[in-house]
Amino acid sequence: MLLVVLLPPSLLGVFQCPSDGHHVDPESCATFYMCANGRGYSMSCSPGLLWNGLKNECDFPENVQCDLSAGAIGKHKVPTGTYIYMTFDDGPNEGTPYVLDALKEVGVRASFFINSDNLHQDDPAVVARNKQSLVRMVAEGHVVGDHSYDHMAHNTIGDTPR
Repeated sequence: MLLVVLLPPSLLGVFQCPSDGHHVDPESCATFYMCANGRGYSMSCSPGLLWNGLKNECDFPENVQCDLSAGAIGKHKVPTGTYIYMTFDDGPNEGTPYVLDALKEVGVRASFFINSDNLHQDDPAVVARNKQSLVRMVAEGHVVGDHSYDHMAHNTIGDTPR
């Protein structure tokens, strides 16, 4: 299971967007800023990739020139304390928009492990809402993982595991 910890924006320095578009994060080679209407949104590359500012895309480390100052590296040291890793399983469902709203309000990202059968139900309105939640998860910088198509229904007899 992949777990991600991201600090709320209030704990990070404020990035000033020079213009709309994608910009290198001066403090991290694995992240970048997507700027729109003067506001910067911190985005992360997939694990194992770094932001290539020349190509404007996440790329393999051997293709990226990554030079961070000692001060920038020092900001990434984790102080002692307690941390919470948040994951949500079995969505998207009717509660997902509320979870996404709450996470957005406090500037926290989480991992969502989805069941794909929630995107293939009989009610087209439910499917549309669930697909919208999935797109929103990605757009807002959350990590999305596969939790099986149908929560491994083929591994159960009735409501109990074998």
